[in-house]
Amino acid sequence: MALARGSSVARAAAQAAAAQGGVLARAAAAAQPLREASSAASKRPLSPHLTIYKFTPNMISSTTFRGTGIAMTVGTAAGAIALMATGAQAESAFMVVQESMLLKPLVKAAIAFPLTFHFLGGIRHLAWDSLWGFDQPTITSSAWGILYGSAGLTALLAFAEFEE
Repeated sequence: MALARGSSVARAAAQAAAAQGGVLARAAAAAQPLREASSAASKRPLSPHLTIYKFTPNMISSTTFRGTGIAMTVGTAAGAIALMATGAQAESAFMVVQESMLLKPLVKAAIAFPLTFHFLGGIRHLAWDSLWGFDQPTITSSAWGILYGSAGLTALLAFAEFEE
């Protein structure tokens, strides 16, 4: 059981160690200012919360890039498991989506947005790997370009009809 900082038991233990002299007394005396500083610091938050930051386009695109990568991985695994679990019923589910005027573009957009955003973000990362685009205006404009480009490509792919 640990003693609480600044408790009377801890002070009594430090005083007893000081009375005995030697290394324990010096250690207890040296630790007292640290305990007081730590006690004062514990009344403050450990680190600032995320809400104090102004979100820049680069922060948003970086977070979304990571999120789309995770979403595609989880979505692919979940889709494969669902297809294995449903077996022959999967074809009827695909037919329902294909025949629905509302559901079809939504499903296509849900698949197209992560793919297009992650693809365009990957191109930006390839440019960064070649040491191009590290100045602040280019970083900001490329972040907006990824967002607008993926939104446009998603809309195009969601409403496009491909014939066999």
